Amino acid sequence: MEVWVVGWYDCEGSYIRSIHKTYAGAFKAWDRIRNDLLSSAKEDIESCKKKKRDKVYIEMYLEMIKNLSCDKPDKIDNHPWETPFLRRYIVED
Repeated sequence: MEVWVVGWYDCEGSYIRSIHKTYAGAFKAWDRIRNDLLSSAKEDIESCKKKKRDKVYIEMYLEMIKNLSCDKPDKIDNHPWETPFLRRYIVED
């Protein structure tokens, strides 16, 4: 049986969010994670601006937004920051 595993990884480890029977369901879950990470990075930019933090932090979040804008699970790369993944596994009965 084929299953699709969705989660994210970063420099500290991997985290599984959900397991799906179909690619379509898994892709929706993957896209939600990606959009959550994008929203978080955008909020962090605004926070940095309000706190007048060093420009290097804003540049880091802009790089994350650029990386997370990729909407193809097999092409996205946001390393070393949180990167969503969608992986196919075969489960034997």
